[in-house]
Amino acid sequence: MSLRRGGFWNSSMTDHRQFAQEHWLSAQMLEALSSGIVLVDALLPDMPIIYVNTTFEKMTGYSRDEVHGRNCRFLQREDRQQPALETLRQALHEQKDASVTLRNYRKDGSLFHNELRISPIRDHQGGVTHYVGILHDITERVRTEEILEDYVLRYQALFGSAFNAVYLHDLQGNFVDANDTALTMFGCERSEIRSLTIASLLEPDDLPHAQANLRKIVETGAQDSPAIYKVRTRRGELIYVEATASLIYRHGKPWLIQGIARDITRQQQLEASLRENERRLRATIESSPDLIFRVHRDGTHLDYHAPSDDLLAVSPEEFLGKKITDVLAPEMANTLMRLYQEVLDNQRMVVYEYELAVISGLRQFEARIVPSGEDETVTFVRDVTALRQAEKQAIELALEQERMRLLTEFIRTASHEFLTPLAIINSSADLILRIEDPDHRREKVSQITQQVSHVSKLVEMLLTVVTLETLRPDKNPIDLPDLVGGLCIEMRTLAEVGDRLRSTIALDLPVVNGYPAHLRMAIRNLIE
Repeated sequence: MSLRRGGFWNSSMTDHRQFAQEHWLSAQMLEALSSGIVLVDALLPDMPIIYVNTTFEKMTGYSRDEVHGRNCRFLQREDRQQPALETLRQALHEQKDASVTLRNYRKDGSLFHNELRISPIRDHQGGVTHYVGILHDITERVRTEEILEDYVLRYQALFGSAFNAVYLHDLQGNFVDANDTALTMFGCERSEIRSLTIASLLEPDDLPHAQANLRKIVETGAQDSPAIYKVRTRRGELIYVEATASLIYRHGKPWLIQGIARDITRQQQLEASLRENERRLRATIESSPDLIFRVHRDGTHLDYHAPSDDLLAVSPEEFLGKKITDVLAPEMANTLMRLYQEVLDNQRMVVYEYELAVISGLRQFEARIVPSGEDETVTFVRDVTALRQAEKQAIELALEQERMRLLTEFIRTASHEFLTPLAIINSSADLILRIEDPDHRREKVSQITQQVSHVSKLVEMLLTVVTLETLRPDKNPIDLPDLVGGLCIEMRTLAEVGDRLRSTIALDLPVVNGYPAHLRMAIRNLIE
């Protein structure tokens, strides 16, 4: 009996100690959890809190004593318009588990996002006696999700409204998505995106280059520089696109490739046209017989073209990259610098002729200086030596022809002038033989004397023409008003002229070069 009694008491004491130890261990486990724990009594009005762990205290800033006996809704403060609260009420009403995310507030008023899971605790009859709540502070996760959501919204806005084509394709080049600009560029509908591939869009000769770029992107994460491809759109048009691409990772592994492209067809056409125009211009320049110089505003020679280096004053090495003032004589260099400045200021062409000793000798040049932008000029220089010599010869020939014409005309006139006085002399001499009247005979003798004088002057004029044609003496400046005025005054004193000679002489007549004595004689003969 005693053994049985002793055994009984020993068993009871052991169970009690085991229960206490398990209770202590359970309490320690709850205190050690990283999640907040709250226990409410479902049998008391308003389900008051009867237990919270240390993590709850740290999470909310409230102590056990401050929350004991209160309903958990105090953590919401005035923020009661939360859809999750209705989910929570419904779960409590139906006495079942629930998981919600609430906006709660700490003792200091700061907001934290509470991921709450509640579970009912039932007695032996299945009735709910308590609810246990497990709290997780997910504030940082929510903030990260909000940032990510904002980033996604921004990306979607950029993706959809970008002026450039933005598209996504997998690592094999099969399209996944594209913005409206890309759809328009490729000439397809949104429903056709999944049927697009790099191979179906690119011209065959560009495909190897594109595949090499894909491999490089997968290996390094991005391509080194933009690539230009020829794309055949679904409309059948051939366009040029400039594209860049980068790798998108998912879970640390390559996932998709994002490409950004722009249509540069017009740019390519313009560049091709520019290259063709440059080729033609270069061919024109190379075949030009003119010297061409490109000169900066400060007089530095930038470039040149010469059909022959014999037309250059110095070798190219002596003037390229150097200023005109360091190459040419000061007078000519200063003149050219003034002309360059005038051309650039007025943006108009200037023509300038000059003589210059070059490798082939003294030559005459005509320079046409034109503006080429705000700070450069292009000078086209033509060797006009032969042209000016031909012009001079043409002028001399014209003058010679005019002299011959005037000489011929003079001879005709002189012949007539000779014949007339000779006829008068002949007839007067014949009459003298027949006339017996002394007065009448003297009159005829006087006529003979006048005609002899006239013939003498004609002979003098012929001698003057011969002198001018053969000897060609030096010409002297002639003041025409002074020469003609003096001649008129002199002739008015002659009895046979007198007041019959009237003259009006312009005072602004220019000074000319000629033979004063011969011109004076010619004018006198004209007046007589």
